[in-house]
Amino acid sequence: MNIDCPPWLTGLAAEMWKTVCPQLCRTGMLSAEDAHLLEAFASEYKRWREALDYYNDPETGGPVVIGANGGPVKNPASTVINECLRNITSYGAQLGLSPSARSALINPGGKSTKGEFDEF
Repeated sequence: MNIDCPPWLTGLAAEMWKTVCPQLCRTGMLSAEDAHLLEAFASEYKRWREALDYYNDPETGGPVVIGANGGPVKNPASTVINECLRNITSYGAQLGLSPSARSALINPGGKSTKGEFDEF
């Protein structure tokens, strides 16, 4: 089973959806009822990458930019980058997209799954 990418997701968001969705569906980690989490994850990924591009642009980027008053200010893209990364991490954990999240989803409650031959 696979869930089609919503038509309103474009560019990098659609690419992320098309990369992650088949894997999540194949492993049973995603159902149609939870697709909004993947939509939010993919959308945040796109915003994160756009903010990174702006931050890294030699003409507009860097940690400090010229503000409206003509003086140096923190690049606003760095705030967007940090906020998006927090959201990506949160949505990704709910989708099982990190080793620790997968472990918790596979082994809820942290019960030991150690077998008698694991030491070998």
